[in-house]
Amino acid sequence: MAGALVLGCHLAGVRIAGALHLGQTYPIAGSWRSTVTGWLAVPVVAGGLAYWGWPRLVRRLRWRPLLALSTVVAAGWSVALSLVDGPAGLTAPLAPYQQYPHDVPRVTDLGDYLATFARHVVDPANGPVWAVHVGGHPPGALGLFVLLDRIGLGGLGWAAALCIAGGALAVPSVLALTRLYGGAGAGRRAALFVPLAPAALWIATSADALFAGVAAAGLCALAFAAAPAVTTAPARGGRSWVGRGLLAAVGGFALGSCLFLSYGLSLLVLPAIAVVLFAPDAAGPGGIGPSRQDRSASRWLRGTLSPQRIWPLLIGAVLVLALLLAARLAGFDWWHGLSLAAERTRTGARSVHPPTVWQDRPTWYFLLANPAALAVVLGPATIAALGFLRRSRLLVLPVAAALAVLGALVSDLSKAEVERIYLPFALLMLPLTAMLPVRRYGRLLLAVQLGWAVLIALTIETWW
Repeated sequence: MAGALVLGCHLAGVRIAGALHLGQTYPIAGSWRSTVTGWLAVPVVAGGLAYWGWPRLVRRLRWRPLLALSTVVAAGWSVALSLVDGPAGLTAPLAPYQQYPHDVPRVTDLGDYLATFARHVVDPANGPVWAVHVGGHPPGALGLFVLLDRIGLGGLGWAAALCIAGGALAVPSVLALTRLYGGAGAGRRAALFVPLAPAALWIATSADALFAGVAAAGLCALAFAAAPAVTTAPARGGRSWVGRGLLAAVGGFALGSCLFLSYGLSLLVLPAIAVVLFAPDAAGPGGIGPSRQDRSASRWLRGTLSPQRIWPLLIGAVLVLALLLAARLAGFDWWHGLSLAAERTRTGARSVHPPTVWQDRPTWYFLLANPAALAVVLGPATIAALGFLRRSRLLVLPVAAALAVLGALVSDLSKAEVERIYLPFALLMLPLTAMLPVRRYGRLLLAVQLGWAVLIALTIETWW
């Protein structure tokens, strides 16, 4: 499936390559690697070590140590893949003038930052417009790098470390969600693949990896808030409700923060609602729909809309709205910012001659190319899992993420570069690997998954 999509997009792109702004390796943004150095051996060796040792650790470790180690493995794998260009490969993607660190010195007054941010998105009348990535995102994205600089951790090295840490920390959240919705076996099967997914190629080099980490943590907290049977001890004087309320507040705050990292993360509303409404009850994870003991659709619907699910959703929504209101009082109107970012995306900044625009990118092409790029990020093992689908509550995660991606496609604002833009949603699709028959094909599929990532790293100089 992935191969057919990539081949079709390649054949279509030959005639319109000049309008794609993708370099030579569409649907992935980059160019063919033209140099050979000793650093190319790093991902090969790392992949071999992962193939030899990671399955053993997945089988033997207890769950919590496995979650902790999966974070380390995810970070190490992303760093190893980026080291094909030497140590500079970790920071080079953040160095261009289009990136967030370029504009960090421009923010001299944090108290005035939110109120003046929108003035520099499109119109240069009030001074130079923001860099491409800054102007296309809410103020929170640049704000994180500014805060990092203010506490003495300035420079590209610390910026790259923040992105790597954020992306790696998404992995335990995704695995915890997989276990919550699919059971202990599903969580362990997914742990074999999730930390070593080809998505790691863009975790060490893209701020979107940081966004993915915040999003995954928010969804995880919200899901556990709606599943009290597995989040707290039996209620003692209402403690379980307090614990669930705190988790819901944390989830709402994290997801609300995502709105100030990327406008596209507003599509997380679909996964957020899904993880709450379909959270497992006291019976634990299982299929979606009425149980065998109760086939009454009305009773099942009442259970889905029960207070234990609705209250966490409402608490989370209140936190999201509170953040939007606080930003508005500080001078930044999120909806106005979205309209300005959309204008800049479609028409370019007025101070750039000629403007850097996406309008000339053919929509019909990216309706195919974007899913193809997403398939590249997910890797062969995740795509192979589509052949082993079965009725399971676990499907809530990838289905909700797929609907969010569909919303992004319909918006016509994500044309290319989605290997990084879709990272928060791609990570929610990786639990599909829990459907794979690991005992029969686990080693083979892991080898193919690792080989796919190494092949891309060795042959393509990605832009991110």
